[in-house]
Amino acid sequence: MSIQKLLDDVTLWRESYKKANALFDRQLAPAFRLLNLFCINEMALSNCLAFLLDKNETHGQQDLFINKFYELFSSQKNIQLESKYQVVTEYKIPTGQRIDILLTDHKNYIAIENKPWACDQKDQLKDYGTWLHEEAKNDKNWLLIYLCNREINEYTLAEDTDESIRDNVLHITFYELRNWLIDCALYVQAPKVKLLVEDLIQYIQENINGEINMKQQDELVKMILSNSNNLNSALLIANNIEVVKKELFDKFIKNLRDQTANLGMVGIKIEGDTEIEKRYAGFQIKFDPNDYFVLRWESQGTMQRDIIYGIRRKDATVQPNKKLYKHIAEQMEGILSSPQSNELWWPAWDSPEKNAMPKFIEDETWISFFHPQESTFTKSVIEIIRQVYEKQTLRALLKER
Repeated sequence: MSIQKLLDDVTLWRESYKKANALFDRQLAPAFRLLNLFCINEMALSNCLAFLLDKNETHGQQDLFINKFYELFSSQKNIQLESKYQVVTEYKIPTGQRIDILLTDHKNYIAIENKPWACDQKDQLKDYGTWLHEEAKNDKNWLLIYLCNREINEYTLAEDTDESIRDNVLHITFYELRNWLIDCALYVQAPKVKLLVEDLIQYIQENINGEINMKQQDELVKMILSNSNNLNSALLIANNIEVVKKELFDKFIKNLRDQTANLGMVGIKIEGDTEIEKRYAGFQIKFDPNDYFVLRWESQGTMQRDIIYGIRRKDATVQPNKKLYKHIAEQMEGILSSPQSNELWWPAWDSPEKNAMPKFIEDETWISFFHPQESTFTKSVIEIIRQVYEKQTLRALLKER
């Protein structure tokens, strides 16, 4: 059958590609990513961007990066910093919130809210914009950049936000940021700095944008378009791939149930969402039928990216409770690597980029669902379930509202 032939051809091609990479490993190390040696979270990424945007930093490229950065928004907002400016990360404003990156001189403010993975905070952009507007008064210019692959939503910038604030909030994606870095790399003269920029490009492509190797992509497209049988087979496979993923996901959920039962965790209920490609899809663990809160893994984009996990209220009937949320967050310390709180839904949550858990953006994660017993992701989930299950004080809090 033509479908089987295409699958065989792609499998052979994939294995050949692996072997070819292996041949050049010692000379070229094609799979090596410098940044993967370090714990790259949101703050580390902000530090990298702030380093490049500061013309006085040790990269020695002067105003190359900042001038190219202006080009990302020059058609929508005409704002440029004076020759002397400061670049600050984690700038704390009076509300206690922190702006990821702030560039400022005596006449201008450019703030960047860096959101590669984490979910939005209630009124975050509105609060930042309000502070910038008040600081700028009538004699300064300001711009707030929302750096994220998701669109700006009402949760973080309410529809009733004054136009004087909304008009100064700009959305830039990591696809656009990648193009900025690619453009800059053409003009970087220092080899060490060029290496950093090129590795940052690869990191954004693979770990934030989920883009595959472009050479592989071109070869695969060429193979599919080589004849009508391959094209028909590829389209048929594409039309059914979500069904395949759903079966793998269901297999993963069943394995979680089996493993927790084998470990003696009685009375818990593990459920996976039915439409796994939708935003906010995921799976959850309810430790008792009377619980108002669940342990949940959930997507903020699609089931393939932007995963967060932690304790979440079970549904909208449970009203937010700041005091209770604080107690739950305290109990989750040591279970979550870097617990954060969302005052609406999540008393305590974390995201995979801050710890060793893999992201669903990886094809290997779907492959690991095929053998869930051996999956490091499954083991990580089981371990977190076990820790919550055994923490009686936390379990009692899940029953409060």
